[in-house]
Order: sequence, then structure tokens, then C-alpha cells
Amino acid sequence: MKKTLTFLLLAFIMFGCSSNDDLENSTNLILGKWTLEAKFFDSGANKDIVECEKKSDITFSMNTYNFNNFRINTNGECGPYEKGGNLEYNLKGDILEIKNYKDELREVKILFINNNTFELYEKNQNGNFNNNKSEIWKRNN
Repeated sequence: MKKTLTFLLLAFIMFGCSSNDDLENSTNLILGKWTLEAKFFDSGANKDIVECEKKSDITFSMNTYNFNNFRINTNGECGPYEKGGNLEYNLKGDILEIKNYKDELREVKILFINNNTFELYEKNQNGNFNNNKSEIWKRNN
């Protein structure tokens, strides 16, 4: 009887907390500053982005994020063209819900390759997530 209770207790401890632990780990993993590494077309083909665009960054805090997008301006200089601060986000498993500065909700699938890299997957016109990644971001802390 004692062995049975011990086994049940161990089974409960091992399996009872696993899904919440995974969610907590992904929530903590996103925290910090990230820079854009690559962009892709829906087909999966690599979009050639210039070094200026790779200065684009996003910083996640506990419930908010800040971003700066860079591109070459009409004078041929690299500079920020869009930025936002203290915007809301919510990470539910592998779904990242982001509100932009217009208070519009964007939903993307996020896949952490490791502690320093994640990929984003956009929704297609049918509302399903594409099989091909749209962006790769690297940790920049």
C-alpha cells in the first residue's frame, strides 16, 4: 500500500505540473531585447534585407513590449521609420498576441529554436498559420 501511494504521488508530481512549467518557461524566455535576423516570403524564400533593417529591435517586458523598425530613407540613410512603446502582448503557449500602436491585435505563432533565437509564423488569408516562417529574431542582451 505504501509503495502504491508513493508511486501515485510521484506520478502526480511529474505529470501534474508539466504543461504550466512549459508555458512559464516560454513566457520567461521571450523577455529581453531581440533584433531582426531575417525575413521570408510566404513561399519560404528568403527576403534579402539590408543591414539597416537588421537594426530593427523589439524588447519584451512582463506584459508590454517596445519596438523600433529601421529602413533606408529617401536620402539613402538608415534610420527608424516606425516605433512604439509600452504596447501590450500576451503569450499563450506558442501563440503570441501583439497589439500595435493603433490598438490592432496581431496573432503570430512563435517557435523558440533555442534560448537566443525565435521564428515567427504569420496567418494566411484563410486564418491558418503558414508552414513557412516569416521572420527570425536573435537575442541581443
